[in-house]
Amino acid sequence: MEEYIKFKLQDNSQKYVIFSPNIQTFNMSYFKNFLGPFPKQRQHGAWAMFLVPAFLALFLNPALVYSSLLLIFSFILIFLAHQPASKFLRFLKNKGRPDSRSFLWVLLLAGSGFLISGYLLVHYQRWNALILGGIVGILLLMHLWMTLNKEALSITAELIGVLGLTASAPFIYIFNNVSLGAEGWVLWMLNFLYFSGSIFYIKLKLRWQPSHPEPSFPGKIKAGKLLIIFSIFLILYLFFTIQIRGYSWLFMVAFLPFFLKAAYGLINWNTNGRQKPKSVGLLELKHSMIFLFLTLLAFHLPL
Repeated sequence: MEEYIKFKLQDNSQKYVIFSPNIQTFNMSYFKNFLGPFPKQRQHGAWAMFLVPAFLALFLNPALVYSSLLLIFSFILIFLAHQPASKFLRFLKNKGRPDSRSFLWVLLLAGSGFLISGYLLVHYQRWNALILGGIVGILLLMHLWMTLNKEALSITAELIGVLGLTASAPFIYIFNNVSLGAEGWVLWMLNFLYFSGSIFYIKLKLRWQPSHPEPSFPGKIKAGKLLIIFSIFLILYLFFTIQIRGYSWLFMVAFLPFFLKAAYGLINWNTNGRQKPKSVGLLELKHSMIFLFLTLLAFHLPL
């Protein structure tokens, strides 16, 4: 049986065309039913952890702008594959059989990302970046294994994750500059230390403080000892890097929001979880934008 579909033309007249149910039509719901819902990255802070370093490296020396943007897009595809990969491995471990939908998403997202990035690196002969990509792949596999064993929230797992995500900085740097060099290593370390600081801050602010009554000042210092030790190490690293490399003191200013946030968060106790993860996440995002701008400016204003 034939059906008629009405179309409205530009001159406001109407046209009827015959539609046959035997003709296969493109239907997005078919793909949705076949693949399942699009995987979403629930840890929103992770987006900043690899996009901010990537764009910092690109802005430092935009030699291959469009190819670099395509490379960053391939990073996004691989990044999105992490959630279905974790789901696939958990499903396989708990039920003894693979989850076909998760596997297809990993194949589609990671496969596309690796094809795009692999083509770009081979085309421009960035062999150093291929080696770095292998190292990052090992880090991400380690993080997946720790996630599978319910250790994703441990400091070790989170630091491994940050190291892998911020590797987008040296990756894009090598892509645009052929080799990494001292500046590229400093760029990676700055991003790694900046986002690692968020781990210690969030663990104190959202995981420790709401479940413990507000102590005296010495008790607060004891509770935040990891955050304090990290902050001291960060200050020392910035001081010696600025002195040895002759960089601008703006690098210290770029980390100022973190130091102020850490000091205020240590003293102002988050009783009964008054400060919610969403508000902390938005604050982290704002600070990362300030960090990006000031760090980029500091690289271009050496003393």
